[in-house]
Amino acid sequence: MILWLRSRRGVPVVLVPFAAAWHRASLANISRWPVGLAGVGLVLLIVGLARPQKVEDKREVRSQGYDIMLCIDLSGSMLAEDYQKGGEPINRLQAIKPSSRRSSTTGR
Repeated sequence: MILWLRSRRGVPVVLVPFAAAWHRASLANISRWPVGLAGVGLVLLIVGLARPQKVEDKREVRSQGYDIMLCIDLSGSMLAEDYQKGGEPINRLQAIKPSSRRSSTTGR
């Protein structure tokens, strides 16, 4: 093998000075493909993470009513047992729980 390579060194080569004019440049160099594919992949990843959704049904709903907010104090003073239920003393939080459940489950 080495002898064959040594014998190839003496092979004459013809140099043509205008041969570069015969060469057509390709539209995209092969070395640019990985960069381009990585860019396309990054764009597709960003679009996929954005989770685009198609909303077909658009309806406008109008209703009348009042918005009610129930605020309950949760400080230590609410643990004072100054109410009675069935003859037993209960604290203020235990007294308000039944009324808050009734108001939230009855609807508007």
